[in-house]
Amino acid sequence: MLKAVVAAGPKYAPPGYNKIRTTLLDKVKKHVKEKLQPFFEKNKRSGCTVTSDGWSDARNRPILNIMVCARGEAVFYKSVDMSSVLNKTGEEIAQVIIAAIEELGADDIVAVITDSAANCKVCWALDALLPT
Repeated sequence: MLKAVVAAGPKYAPPGYNKIRTTLLDKVKKHVKEKLQPFFEKNKRSGCTVTSDGWSDARNRPILNIMVCARGEAVFYKSVDMSSVLNKTGEEIAQVIIAAIEELGADDIVAVITDSAANCKVCWALDALLPT
């Protein structure tokens, strides 16, 4: 890392805040999506497991992470800020998980794992909301 900084030289000007949060972020997001495409393609036939885990960030905001697992591999799919949700009940968590399943393609998902039995029970009850 230090070698890269030295190689850039003293005239290097880092990108500004707006460029980082817009065009560069979009470029990196597209690159990561392209890199993950083979993972999803090879697991279409055997299916994937969606896992969720709730936690709080450094500012004590509730975050729900969604991961996808298949054949001994796991990839981070997305993180959802749950601070706008008034009651962090199983129903709200289930709605986030169901939205992720719909984005991924319900036909490719074979299981859902949550971080608590209560959330798992609610997700099980809401499976009727999944597309058939």
